[in-house]
Amino acid sequence: PDQEEKLTKELEQRHQGENKAHRLGLLKGDVSWQESKMHQRDMQFIQMRDKSRDAVMAAHRTSKSALGMVEDQNRANLMSADRQHWQGTLLPKAHYVEDLLRSDLFTPERTKGAPIFGGFDLSRVEALREDLTMKLEAAETFMKIGYTTNQINERLGLAMPEVPWGDRWYAPISLIPVGGDGDGGPAADDEEERALRLMARRFLHVIGSERGTPPALPSGQSLLPEGSTPEGSTGEVKSQIIHTARESKFKTKEHWSTLIRDIFEPSEKKYTRKYRGFLKKVRGVQLAILGDADFDQVHVADQVLFDASEMKVELRDRVTPVYRQIFDLAAREMEQEIEALGRNAVRRQADFIVEAFIDTLLLDVDKTVDTIRKRMRAIIASAVTAKKTLEETQDDIRAAFNILEDERAPKIAQNETSATVNGARFLTMDELEVEFEDWLTAGDVFVRDNHVTYGAAGPQERGFNYAELVGQSYTLKYPQDSRAPREERIGCRCVLVPV
Repeated sequence: PDQEEKLTKELEQRHQGENKAHRLGLLKGDVSWQESKMHQRDMQFIQMRDKSRDAVMAAHRTSKSALGMVEDQNRANLMSADRQHWQGTLLPKAHYVEDLLRSDLFTPERTKGAPIFGGFDLSRVEALREDLTMKLEAAETFMKIGYTTNQINERLGLAMPEVPWGDRWYAPISLIPVGGDGDGGPAADDEEERALRLMARRFLHVIGSERGTPPALPSGQSLLPEGSTPEGSTGEVKSQIIHTARESKFKTKEHWSTLIRDIFEPSEKKYTRKYRGFLKKVRGVQLAILGDADFDQVHVADQVLFDASEMKVELRDRVTPVYRQIFDLAAREMEQEIEALGRNAVRRQADFIVEAFIDTLLLDVDKTVDTIRKRMRAIIASAVTAKKTLEETQDDIRAAFNILEDERAPKIAQNETSATVNGARFLTMDELEVEFEDWLTAGDVFVRDNHVTYGAAGPQERGFNYAELVGQSYTLKYPQDSRAPREERIGCRCVLVPV
């Protein structure tokens, strides 16, 4: 022991401290040196540190780029990681806070009926904005199917200033303004001359329809009698129209009933079956996610919600073939109506036109998935706050889906069928160059007041904006026109018929 203590002191005196490091050591007596070795795994300190860091990031659903670690990362990967960080980590927390605000703070009792609400403004979050190239491609499609520049700018959130000519639609071919002149576009005819020409064409159509195809108005020919005033001529021609005009042979209660029986009802039943099948799929996925999770440890509803993007693909796969079938059925019916008027009706609609129109319908379909997801989030958030059991929460979800299947599915099917039928009829009339059309309502007490006005207005030139009849500035060129507000579209059962 004395020798050990002596040797220890000598080593400490000669080698202890940073200033004495690396000195040559000398051992006396019967003493040998044995190197102390470290296992290879213990030497991988940096790798072990990185693994611990990755485990912590995974637990908090945070990416490396969010912490400023951007080694071996290109711009596309960084943008994708930033978007994923928002969608998978920050947005669920934001939605959870919003759900708590709605359920606890912004209740009717607390706000005393006032329209007070709160939420996060995410419009300036760059990571959540769609790629500009994708928006421009969508804008081109919207332009082809009849949306104006200002409408596209607002719908896609391009944040561009409105332009004076942006409320007119410009046809893709040659970019010719349709529906009148506008600042920056080619000048149109004098408004009084144009209005007079329109009434005269209707009058000639009514008179000529007894003998077949109505005569065409010579291009550029004035309709004003020599020496007469525009006011007098307009009143004279309008008076003749009032006394001689007649409605389309298809504008009857019997024809509307036939459309309901042959097109609307079977199409609505098929769409309802497809949509209910989708709801059963979503319900099963949502219940399975809840069942696999440790529900007692769930604090944010988004942790146990179904994937909206995956379900949108699922719904599109189910209903897109139904849209195509309805479109083809409605277009063929319109062909037969036009042929019954003694005109040639050979339809050659390009596939991209049909697909572009269906794509606009699918945009609204995507919104139904988001609505379902918001409903599930509210149910789960409420259950977490109320400390409900897993079984109680699953029962709440089943009850919500039962309501969706029994009540919402038929209404959605009715609306989507009507939108497809009317879009197909409008595009077919446009392709076959039908000159005049008439608005046909269901003729019962449920018809909107505005639509009663449209139906009573009589034959109009193809492409007429019916919203003008009630003093509105939005676009409504056919029933269920997606450019019109929801109150004009939802539940509408009207159709356009050829004249």
